Amino acid sequence: MTPRAACALSTATVLALAGCASADSGPVEVMTADPAGMALDLVIAACNPTGLRVEVEESDSSVSLRATVEQHAAGDDCASVRQVDLRAPLGDRQVVDAGTGDSIPPTSG
Repeated sequence: MTPRAACALSTATVLALAGCASADSGPVEVMTADPAGMALDLVIAACNPTGLRVEVEESDSSVSLRATVEQHAAGDDCASVRQVDLRAPLGDRQVVDAGTGDSIPPTSG
């Protein structure tokens, strides 16, 4: 069975009217980022994801994030919240999207 067929079948039986999409990576938004903190609270644009992973790479000047999912329900009206731990306090390091290289400023914190 192809991944697309499996997605359609699981959608029909589990999600009824919801769509199903596969994705490599999704946009990441940082909800809270306390400079003294050892964690980041993230919002990931993936609805009811399967296989959600957030890769974190830290350097002296930045924290790089990449969120990947195996599949998720289609729709723009929901997201997933995750917390990732850091090896060192965030301090003045920039948080960046590993896929685009764009800065991800926190929306609060």
